[in-house]
Order: sequence, then C-alpha cells, then structure tokens
Amino acid sequence: MKQQKQLDKIKLLKQRYISVFSGKDGAKILEDLEKMCFVNQSTLYLEQPHVMIYREGQRSVLVHIKNMMNFDIKRISELIKLREEDDAT
Repeated sequence: MKQQKQLDKIKLLKQRYISVFSGKDGAKILEDLEKMCFVNQSTLYLEQPHVMIYREGQRSVLVHIKNMMNFDIKRISELIKLREEDDAT
C-alpha cells in the first residue's frame, strides 16, 4: 500500500513535468536548456575541474527533468505487483 501511494505521487509529479514542458512554450524552454546545460555534449575532461563539475551539475538537472517526463509508470507498477506477489508467497 505504501508503494502504491509513492507511485501515485510519482504519477502526479510526472504529469506536472509534462504539463510544464510539453506545451509550445515549455518545449522551447526545454530546447534552450538543452543547449545551455550540455545535454548532448560531454562535460568531462576539461582542463578546469571546477568548470567541469559546474557543467555536470547543470546537465544533471536537465537530465532529471527529461527522465521525469519519460518515466515508465506502467513498468514500475508491474514490478511493484510482482514484488508484492513474491512477498505474499
């Protein structure tokens, strides 16, 4: 039951991410963030380690946004059910 409650929270959060970033304006913002946050570029092997760390931090935030929008709720639900069945036996 606790897992279902957590899953419901994740579903709602996913819906909110999609609501914010999937519209016309949100898609443009996401596109701009992709350019600014090094999503499609390597942030590794820079001569200045502090710059590398800063850029990787930017990148990780955008990766999180995209992961939340693409989170497979159905698959997680299936895994929870399988786990509950295993726990019951």
